[in-house]
Amino acid sequence: MPLAISQSTPLSLQHSAHLPLLSLPTLDVENSPPPISSLLDVENSARAPLAPVAETNNSTWQVRNPNRPVIPSRVSKKNKISDAERASRQIAAEQRATKHEALQADINLYLEEQKHRLETIATTHDVMIKYLDRLVTSQTYYRTTHHAEGSRYSLSEVRELLANDPKMQLENLSKEQKEYYIQELVKQQDLMAHGVHANNIAAGEDVFSVMHRIIDELENLRDRTGIYASLFVTRGHINDSTQASWFGTDNSAVFWEDVLGHSTGDVARLYEQWACAQGHTYATGKRHAMMNYSNYNTAIVETYGVKLLGWPTGVPFVNPSSIGTVSEICKLRDSLKSGECCWKKLSKAECNAFSSELEACRASGEVVKKPRKKRSDVGVPRKQKNVLGGNPSKEGPSSKRARHDTGRKRVVPKSTEFVRDTDDNQEDGLEEDID
Repeated sequence: MPLAISQSTPLSLQHSAHLPLLSLPTLDVENSPPPISSLLDVENSARAPLAPVAETNNSTWQVRNPNRPVIPSRVSKKNKISDAERASRQIAAEQRATKHEALQADINLYLEEQKHRLETIATTHDVMIKYLDRLVTSQTYYRTTHHAEGSRYSLSEVRELLANDPKMQLENLSKEQKEYYIQELVKQQDLMAHGVHANNIAAGEDVFSVMHRIIDELENLRDRTGIYASLFVTRGHINDSTQASWFGTDNSAVFWEDVLGHSTGDVARLYEQWACAQGHTYATGKRHAMMNYSNYNTAIVETYGVKLLGWPTGVPFVNPSSIGTVSEICKLRDSLKSGECCWKKLSKAECNAFSSELEACRASGEVVKKPRKKRSDVGVPRKQKNVLGGNPSKEGPSSKRARHDTGRKRVVPKSTEFVRDTDDNQEDGLEEDID
């Protein structure tokens, strides 16, 4: 039973005989604003660590792992050409098209004459046209296969090439040549197993193919053994194009909702957010530092010794959820993506100078830190309920559970201390009869 990972932008559900394989939408970094990173998370509600320091180039897995071997692409890359060369190629293409039209006209005329001639021969010798056509064109069915640079031969073609090459026969190979070919084969197998892909397209196709093989194996294993299995796959970087996908045998998705209280879609989304946040170098050196826009100078710069540089002009320095226009969000997104807006670690002298400036502002009476919002009933005495069954003279607020249980009285029916069973009653009756 084939299962396909959806490539569409909206959330898609694809049915299967068991549990559907679902996919989250892939982020289009070029055409739409991406989800705000940890720097731009909603303040005080969905807090996340401060954004990592901007990197120069992290577009692909291969760029982020420059020391690992790269699997060569199957299709050769085309070199960029100038406008003049492009114009000359267009003129040459038009000339070739004109020549091809003239050649095709002559070929059509020849084929028409050949058709009439074959019909005459078939009538003369009383044979079918198809039989005569096979006899005439039997030598033209053979086609020489030309492989483009970067493409691969099929296994049957490789075996045919080896069988027709006398130098590659085992009896004609020396011991050194055999060892060399074995080492090259081992290197190639290791490269294909552990090498990195050169671009996101090749990486996405690899994930797609391997995931479907795993799904087929899990379904077959379920049929043979009756197991339950769940599979979650997500990208490891925000610039990767791999979709967050999941699969489960039978009703495995019910486990995540009943036991953990989250649907499989929520689990995949949280898994993707967690995975994209791994392996970064954080500006503060602390993974759980939270962004604070209201008290940025005191809560961020003074506390952690870091400063955000390159905030785009014209965009208010507020929580991105409070920015009102899409153009301003896109402008901020572009600044973060290009690295123009990034975090800077302040030196000890810069931190001391900034702290001195804050102290001077405090001394002059300026509001450096935004005060917390006061309760609406501040100054009004409030009743405090005692803990149920606790000490009435004990001061202090009662616990939430005690406040919740106060006022409730459970009426429990009283029962006798001893309950006599049926056997005792029957024995008493027999004793009375004997008496």
